[in-house]
Amino acid sequence: MVVNLNTKVLGIDILAVDTVQQHALGCEITHDDGNTYRYVRAGAAIALGDVLKVDVAEGPNDYDPQVAADIPHAGCLPNATGRAAVADNSFFWAGVRGSFSVKAAATVVAGTPAISTATAGTVDDTAATAANALAMAAGVGAIFQTTTTAGFATVLFF
Repeated sequence: MVVNLNTKVLGIDILAVDTVQQHALGCEITHDDGNTYRYVRAGAAIALGDVLKVDVAEGPNDYDPQVAADIPHAGCLPNATGRAAVADNSFFWAGVRGSFSVKAAATVVAGTPAISTATAGTVDDTAATAANALAMAAGVGAIFQTTTTAGFATVLFF
């Protein structure tokens, strides 16, 4: 599902991808769509709909696509009209809390936890591991809101 967004929030374009830092890293805004976005740097190339992790080697505000199972979610690059892929070392607004269209396995069940997989940037509803269960109990997790359509599903990040 592709979502259209009113992209400006107090003059900030949440769809912008910057080659030069424009805002404080880690700065968060709540958009009029009710979702929260964080200004971060790409620690690797990021595709539309990728679910992201913190690139611990580079810092807490450097995000990469998830590339392994059992990694806590840091946010996503929502699959939305007007969004573009993000090149390594570019700056962008990552979705961190709210409902976003992200890459999902072929079949997922709405209402189940969205768990990281070994497929870059993709989540699935496979059995939650102890680490995922702890993250969700601590209030850092994601739940599928829809089934998969054309490789994407709507996920609620909290």
